[in-house]
Amino acid sequence: LSIWLFHLIYIVEIASFARIGLGIKGFSGGIVSWQGGGAMMFYVVLALWTARGHLRKVLAAALGRPDAADDAGELLQYRSALAGLVVGVVFAIGWLHLAGMSLGLAIALVVLLLCTYLGLARIVAQTGLLYVNFPLSGQGLILGTVGPASIPASSLTAMAFTNVFANDGMGLFMPAFAQIAKIAEQVQQNRRRIGWIVALGLLASMATSVFVTLYWGYSGGAYNFGSIALFRRTVPSVNSYVSHIRSPDPLEVAPFLLFAGGAVGMALLTFLRYRFMWWPVHPAGLAVAYTGMTKHAASSIFVTWLVKLIVLKTGGMMLYRRTVPFFIGLIVGYAMVVGIGYALDVIYFMGQGHGVHAY
Repeated sequence: LSIWLFHLIYIVEIASFARIGLGIKGFSGGIVSWQGGGAMMFYVVLALWTARGHLRKVLAAALGRPDAADDAGELLQYRSALAGLVVGVVFAIGWLHLAGMSLGLAIALVVLLLCTYLGLARIVAQTGLLYVNFPLSGQGLILGTVGPASIPASSLTAMAFTNVFANDGMGLFMPAFAQIAKIAEQVQQNRRRIGWIVALGLLASMATSVFVTLYWGYSGGAYNFGSIALFRRTVPSVNSYVSHIRSPDPLEVAPFLLFAGGAVGMALLTFLRYRFMWWPVHPAGLAVAYTGMTKHAASSIFVTWLVKLIVLKTGGMMLYRRTVPFFIGLIVGYAMVVGIGYALDVIYFMGQGHGVHAY
């Protein structure tokens, strides 16, 4: 309900802004992306504040202190998780700094990216959305708040190549890991092995992707990939940073107001949801209802909500549980057809295949 409802509200809002001539240059998500960004950031802050007691016990367990959380049933020891987080963050900041980005900007970008990853993982876990991306990336938040004119050209150049962390959610692992952790709850013994299997699978897939990309790039030319991520996203993104360097846009007041409005709206929706049991609208819709992926799926989400409402109103939970295998079968059948189509393209149309499914 919240996804398609806020999607309609955003459409009306955008039309109203267009009527009065309110808009921001240089941001593909449009001006309402700032409203979703404010909602997302408040969502993350609220989640961390709510979990502060557990996080304190997790930190105590990682440091070997008493009164700590038990990690026996987790995919990874808390000490290993904390060490991996610290090493990963330091490595990412150091890499960006060596690439030409100022140290302060590198720290801010990594922190903002982690916040958006965490917020998106929570929204995916709560809504079940298959395709969803950020309302506002960390890069866009930095450019809109401090302005391109205040950022050195070397830092902007380095930031241009970091959009790979945000474009369409490519390379985004946290939502998938959240789903894996949920599935692992069904395993009673040796749950830690699942974590190792996931880690090995991730490393193998990364190594394969890097090798294949480099091999195809040098043998056939990367321009012939026809990839959405490489051209429809990357080239315009890099060109936009060139524009930021040559003629930086001035700061505007509207983004700050919309960001604050999104945060206040998320606070109000969260209060209503936890205070009144009858309140039907989930806060997540305010954050992601008008992101790129959700816009394409809004009509499907509405149909899904309508069918679920009819099933629950006519047959209750008993009928709902009986219909679940049918709808899971639709998803499995679609995935199977995509796989068969891919196999046929490889066998009969090598190098001249057909676009069956973009993601």
